[in-house]
Amino acid sequence: QVLAAYDEASLLLAELGHDIEDIDPPMGPEVVSVFETVWAVGAASVPVPAEREHLLRPLSRWLRSRGRDVDAATFVGALVAMRQAAAGALLALAPYDLVLTPTLAQLPARVGGLRDDGDPAADFAAQKAFTPWTAAWNVTGMPAVSLPLGWSREELPIGVMLAAKPVREDVLLSAAAQVERAVDPAGGWRRPPLRLDPAG
Repeated sequence: QVLAAYDEASLLLAELGHDIEDIDPPMGPEVVSVFETVWAVGAASVPVPAEREHLLRPLSRWLRSRGRDVDAATFVGALVAMRQAAAGALLALAPYDLVLTPTLAQLPARVGGLRDDGDPAADFAAQKAFTPWTAAWNVTGMPAVSLPLGWSREELPIGVMLAAKPVREDVLLSAAAQVERAVDPAGGWRRPPLRLDPAG
């Protein structure tokens, strides 16, 4: 359903006059490990009093523990590798004004549905599988916006994400406004009827 919403968004952009070209992702899976290293060191660098560390979620404590185990040379190497990957992605995407991806790789999860306090590594893996694209734009620094264009059979929203070249928020916002006018001329994006689940 996520891929179908992405395909429909591609067709909509084509109907609105955009030239569409399929390309390979500009960053491969090899970037994940360096991103994880940088992320873990970032978590470890947040000042938390030792007596309050136990109040953090198991995932946060796990990430902080991983970050503390990274030596300076490994951290600098990960930073360099991540910046090189970002530079390569920006170069590969330079010919394009906008890049379209799904917002999430799966349908929206229930609150707490990805959380696994008993296995923080599995928790982190579930999060990476759930939202791989947002991390890519964090690495490149490209501005991005999620557009609520699709709905699943279960009436869950499915977003698609547009990203633009760095400092080209004007192009990004202009395209987003064009799409919004096309799908909902009255403004406000379309919404499914609100249904409360009495079972929680």
